[in-house]
Amino acid sequence: MRAPGWLLRLEQRFAQREDRAGVLLFVALVWPMLGVLWALQWAPLGRPEVAAAYAQPQWVWMQAVHGAVLVWLLPVAAHAWWWRHRGEPAAWLVQLTLVPAMAGLAILSLGHGIKDTPMGMLMLVTFVIGRALFRYEQIRFALWLTLGLIMACEVAQWAGNLPYAFLLTRPVFDGHPLSPWWSLWVRVVFLLATVPLSGVLFLLAWVLMRRRLALRALVLSDALTGLANRRAFMTQLAREAHRHQRHGRPLSILILDIDHFKRINDEWGHATGDEVLVQVGRLLRQHTRERVDLAARYGGEEFVVLLPETDLQGAQLVAEKLAMRLREHPFATKGRALKVTASMGVTQYTGGDPDQALRTADRNLYQAKEAGRDRIVASLS
Repeated sequence: MRAPGWLLRLEQRFAQREDRAGVLLFVALVWPMLGVLWALQWAPLGRPEVAAAYAQPQWVWMQAVHGAVLVWLLPVAAHAWWWRHRGEPAAWLVQLTLVPAMAGLAILSLGHGIKDTPMGMLMLVTFVIGRALFRYEQIRFALWLTLGLIMACEVAQWAGNLPYAFLLTRPVFDGHPLSPWWSLWVRVVFLLATVPLSGVLFLLAWVLMRRRLALRALVLSDALTGLANRRAFMTQLAREAHRHQRHGRPLSILILDIDHFKRINDEWGHATGDEVLVQVGRLLRQHTRERVDLAARYGGEEFVVLLPETDLQGAQLVAEKLAMRLREHPFATKGRALKVTASMGVTQYTGGDPDQALRTADRNLYQAKEAGRDRIVASLS
């Protein structure tokens, strides 16, 4: 199933790690969390029992700092959006985004208590998002600053100079049942942490899977023709030979070599030779069974086709069809027609070492070339 366009664009942003694109995504993911949390913290104004849970002077300046961070991130994101098409690094913009957001969230989390509330998870989400969007050297300063704030707070608490959860008159969890306010607050903060964290982790897993598949295709594909390469063919040959030995189903191999390919390169140029290889690869894909046969570029101008569920007679028919299509195909370059033919060796695997069957097909190929080219020689292995 094809992935939706927005997901592919998001993957591209994650993969490219451009500074301005990273800033936009970071603000888009973190700002809503901070915004909901900031709005939630206004509850003490309307409910005296909630206001009693907060240390009022600390609450006032914390809301001011929190709001300032939210306001600060908006023009930063606007700048990143306006200049989003620029590809050059913008290290200063990254720092102006990460440092206020991560340090501000750390102070807010310490004020509520990070050991027994979901605020620690909210900090972790911000770390994960930042690390996913930026390189370590870009996030390093903000990360170590945040850790430094946490360590300084721990030391101050150990020395008795700073209470735990200094924003509150008493910790959220103090051994008593949670009040309705704290029960709601904990649930909201937990959702603020888990929803984006889950989304980022799933996106990263999806990107990793696609990158792994792309790397596998790169390792097992021929860059010029897009067919399987020699390694992929040998792996599939061993697999199909094992299946043949277990179930006795027929299996054939066809090797194709373009006739006088060196002459094509010498007279027409290597670009024309490459185009011939590409078109031959296209013909092989068109005239073999998808998800059953395997066409591969074996090396140079040699191609090989693995034909499961095909006996020697059937493989010969495939070879004859390919030979006819090659003769009829309008290879043209520089306004002139170019005739391309191929010699083929065919064999049916009958058991034993599959490499021996490959050598038999190769021997038949050379017999076809020695007999005058544009011929097919077939035999059992």
